[in-house]
Amino acid sequence: MEHVGDGPFSTTTTHIQVVFDGDAVSQGTIDALDLADALKSYSEAFTRANFLINGRESQASVLVDGNFETGSFDVPLLLVQSFQQAQGIIGELKNALELAFILGLVHNPDSLIALLKFLKGTPPERTSARDTGVEFELGGEKKIVPRTTSTLYYDPSIRRALENGTKSLETPGISSISFRQEGQEPVTLNKDDAPAFKVGELSPEEEVPLNGERDAVLTISKLSFREGTKWSFFEEGSTLTASIDDEDFFRQVHDRKLKFADGDSLHVHLRWQLHERNGRLVASNIITKVHRVLGRMRQLRLDGGSDDLVRGQQS
Repeated sequence: MEHVGDGPFSTTTTHIQVVFDGDAVSQGTIDALDLADALKSYSEAFTRANFLINGRESQASVLVDGNFETGSFDVPLLLVQSFQQAQGIIGELKNALELAFILGLVHNPDSLIALLKFLKGTPPERTSARDTGVEFELGGEKKIVPRTTSTLYYDPSIRRALENGTKSLETPGISSISFRQEGQEPVTLNKDDAPAFKVGELSPEEEVPLNGERDAVLTISKLSFREGTKWSFFEEGSTLTASIDDEDFFRQVHDRKLKFADGDSLHVHLRWQLHERNGRLVASNIITKVHRVLGRMRQLRLDGGSDDLVRGQQS
């Protein structure tokens, strides 16, 4: 992924190869309308996902990258996403690669494409909020995906775009569509996957709560010792910002009873709420209790057992 930060806008890009395979391609022919519709649909899905997740302050586009000639069906695309640096909420925005990851254009078992393949074109029998996201249940099987993936699932525009983007699989000459990125496992859609992208009933059988509480282990990315300001954390590869509303924690900080080092984590109780801001769903997080500070490499067990001290000491 490339990042350009000069000027009032910051831009991120990522490269994706779209590969059409089948008899039509091996014979050097493909319906130009099928190809154009597919590429247009991927662009619509990417730009719509950017709007839902990043809001109006962000712009996105999909460009054909390099020399695309008739008869070549390994199509290089450049996914572009930009936002105004002055917005002050950059830590909550998703860059071009992260958007592709959430959609499933880059391999991700928790992506929208992975969820659609799990459901196989059938509405979920039940959806439930979980600490780590939203649980979809169908035929006795369950799959938990992040809330952003669930949000995209219930958006008609994205769903129709992906349906149109896979219609070429219904033609006799196309057997598969693959999305590839260097160094990543390819995402391949076969003819049997086409029904999974049909747009059916999008309303969840149960309303998914927009708030909740959970315990979490968060690795400190950026800290602040002023009460009321937000800290930045990493959790399972994602960035999370939260304010800390725990007087006892700050009292220990001010009394110098707590020490912090690079890579330390906090075991916390977190209260979260989803709300709309500038046309997108964002999460506000408040840490109501800091249970303890964990030194780097200390692994916390949440099953009640003893913690595993791999290396280093608890702060």
